[in-house]
Amino acid sequence: MNPYKENAKLSLDQLIEKRCGTGIYQVLALSILVFIDLNDGCELILMSFLMPILKSEWQLTSLQIQVLTSIFYLGRVFYFKIDKEWYQVQY
Repeated sequence: MNPYKENAKLSLDQLIEKRCGTGIYQVLALSILVFIDLNDGCELILMSFLMPILKSEWQLTSLQIQVLTSIFYLGRVFYFKIDKEWYQVQY
């Protein structure tokens, strides 16, 4: 019996699952990615609740709320750029 003929009928997904399988590393990596995505979603939901409260408590205009929201997203972009440059210098 030729093992290559058996593998010729498998799709790529089936072949990877048959050869590699799913181990503890894959489960751990997926769990970390799920928690990162969950954290990102929670930040966005928190911002959507926080901005109307800030607008009413501090009597902010719509323009000021837009600036605060933009600062939040720009901070995330610049943090990623700074963190990426630091990582390249360190490693």
